[in-house]
Amino acid sequence: MKIAAIIFDFDNTLEDFAPAEAVADVKLANLIAEEYGFSPRDFLTTFNTIKKKRIHKDNRAEEYSRILWVTEVLALMGREGDYDFIDTCVDTYWKTIEREAKLYPRTKDVLKTLKRKFPLGMITDSDGNVKIKQSRLKKIGIIPFFKAIVTGDDTSFEKPHLENFTLLCKKLKVRPEHCVMVGDSASRDLAPAKKLKMKTIWTKQSLPRDSKYPWVDYEISDIGEVPGIIEKIEKSK
Repeated sequence: MKIAAIIFDFDNTLEDFAPAEAVADVKLANLIAEEYGFSPRDFLTTFNTIKKKRIHKDNRAEEYSRILWVTEVLALMGREGDYDFIDTCVDTYWKTIEREAKLYPRTKDVLKTLKRKFPLGMITDSDGNVKIKQSRLKKIGIIPFFKAIVTGDDTSFEKPHLENFTLLCKKLKVRPEHCVMVGDSASRDLAPAKKLKMKTIWTKQSLPRDSKYPWVDYEISDIGEVPGIIEKIEKSK
């Protein structure tokens, strides 16, 4: 197969996001709970419920706003939120993630290797504000590896909406069927990619699991395995 481009997800694919998110969630809970007089655990319980509801609701980018989540949590807990205070807390939340989140150890080596031969693209969900994701990508130092990056803010939709994938292909000037998609979510990263006839690589580095999906072509447990899989795909018909 002739590969025209390789496309990556970001969170939990290139960057180990989940541990940083957990630290930031606790930091946010402590700040809010101290201000409004309830336990951090109670806040986190409701916050996680809202997160699960919002993060997949209609695949809309605005649903990923932590300001929205916190405001809804406070309303459910019988508190009237102060916007300026919430904004300050959420800013601290994202700064905590920027500080705590790290690339997987072999990420930069993989990107350097692949960039020598292929255009690289990225599709990543919104953080509720395009400036937040841009800041995170800049801080972690991988923007120069990518010819094009699409976030949910570019289309107002999150994955698995196909518009994000087709827009990135337009930016890269490639046909989807000549691309390879690498992501940690089989349903949100790889299922839509397969609908567009991309080859798919499921990385399980963030959360090992044994489920089988018809839209997954290859499975890996370390991002460092990607170049070897790409060689296999190139040799396939």
